[in-house]
Amino acid sequence: MNRIKMDNSNGYESLLEGIILQAVKDYTRAYRRVLRDPEDKDAYSMMQECEDFIESDTFRTMCGLDPEELLYNLDQQIEAEHARREKCKK
Repeated sequence: MNRIKMDNSNGYESLLEGIILQAVKDYTRAYRRVLRDPEDKDAYSMMQECEDFIESDTFRTMCGLDPEELLYNLDQQIEAEHARREKCKK
């Protein structure tokens, strides 16, 4: 019986990409919740967990993104979106 050689390099890249994207989504959702309700301790906890992961050596190994720049850009986008929504409410 012949063995089929499988190349999993794309699979691993997809997995790493998925992990990173999920961390970004979780951080974004949590920060939006904090902006709506500054007393939301669960949202703060999720934000901290995501920040810890994004600033970790594991994250740096997984991708070539600068963690501080990524968090800064996410914060800017989320805060601008929140400001637009608040302005529309008035």
